[in-house]
Amino acid sequence: MSSRRGGRSGSVSSKRAVELKRLVREGNSFALDTSAILAYLHGERGGKLVALVAGSCSIPFMALTELYYITWQKTGKATADAMYGLVKSWGMPVLMPEERIILTAGRFKVLHGLGIADSYIAAAAFVTGSILLARDPDYDILEDDVRVFQLTSR
Repeated sequence: MSSRRGGRSGSVSSKRAVELKRLVREGNSFALDTSAILAYLHGERGGKLVALVAGSCSIPFMALTELYYITWQKTGKATADAMYGLVKSWGMPVLMPEERIILTAGRFKVLHGLGIADSYIAAAAFVTGSILLARDPDYDILEDDVRVFQLTSR
């Protein structure tokens, strides 16, 4: 898994890194939120933690969609195309919407008031039994439904 920028990927809290490594050893799988992908690519806080679990990750389709449109809006289509291609080159499975993900996303949207993108990303993690790796406090409301590992502590 390589970073587009090639530089540092944020400092790793040794306590959080130890916790993540333990989760990997226990056989857990992870789903990447858009915020986790961006933290890794841009060398933001918590970004190095993503690399620790790369072999156990999948990417919800909506995280790829968000990555693409956010990058396009901020830096243009050519950069968005390159960023999308880079993330796809990591070879992680993409979690596509199937009936259980669609219905669970709808439930999360109605019951918790999440945005539709976050609802789909969380639903993909829920349905696959994955731990959602994120830097987004909006997911904290789902603590009874989805295991969320926040890349940064608050």
